[in-house]
Amino acid sequence: MADYCTPGFHATTKTNAKSILYRHIFIDSNEPDEWLGKGFYFFAYPYDAKQWCTKSKRLKGKETCILTADLMYNKDQLLDLDNPEDLETLEAVLRIAAERNSSAKRPISLANWKPTRQERICAACNLARKS
Repeated sequence: MADYCTPGFHATTKTNAKSILYRHIFIDSNEPDEWLGKGFYFFAYPYDAKQWCTKSKRLKGKETCILTADLMYNKDQLLDLDNPEDLETLEAVLRIAAERNSSAKRPISLANWKPTRQERICAACNLARKS
């Protein structure tokens, strides 16, 4: 049973919105430079979702809309980037992921990979999520 129910606002293209509404499911984004790794993202406020519609490179020049969903979750499932404690937790997870990779018998080879900062954050979050 979920402890909390909060509205969340998801910015997307109208085409994706139609698919989400028809299928009743959000599909994970899986690009190498996702904000915090594979998943789908919600804003706490409609204003922020609207801003994302205008600032996102993926949404630029496309017809967009904002979907509202009731998010049901337990406290340990929420990553609130407005909360300093959650930001500290995120930093700790990123450090642990980096340490695990560097101490692994076969660390991820980055020899030919020249990631952007966002790609590094995305990869670390995906790695930590699998751990």
